[in-house]
Amino acid sequence: MNEYAVELLTAEDGFVSSEIYSIVQDRQGFLWFGTAENGVMRYDGRNVKLFESSSEDDQSLSHNDAGNLMLDAEGNIWVGTWGGGVNRYDPTTGQYARYLNVADDVNSLSSNRIQSLFQDNAGDIWLGSYDKGLNRFLGNGQFQRVQKNTRR
Repeated sequence: MNEYAVELLTAEDGFVSSEIYSIVQDRQGFLWFGTAENGVMRYDGRNVKLFESSSEDDQSLSHNDAGNLMLDAEGNIWVGTWGGGVNRYDPTTGQYARYLNVADDVNSLSSNRIQSLFQDNAGDIWLGSYDKGLNRFLGNGQFQRVQKNTRR
């Protein structure tokens, strides 16, 4: 007996994008879909909730090109964006923390274009950028940058 079913989700169901870059399932069983232009969608098996960027709400996503998702060991959803850095969503509070590149701060994220996310066996969170190397999250909004040495 097959315990899985395939169901087509459309705009009528609230599924606003068919351009999906990543999918994660959280501890509550919700499916999260990272999209190219429409933020992040969360599906509970019946309804779709859309999380989008809003310039009027600093607790929203920082950017709608939010295709890279990762679930960390604490149950937080990390959202790597293509232009808005990275966001960490805490499902217990419903709050986002935004981490962005700050031009004069070497402890900030190296780039606002985040292409990949990974948590290693030691619990460290790594963020791969498009053009500015690798970042290790140190906590409290701080990052260690690992970049190509251009000095010879």
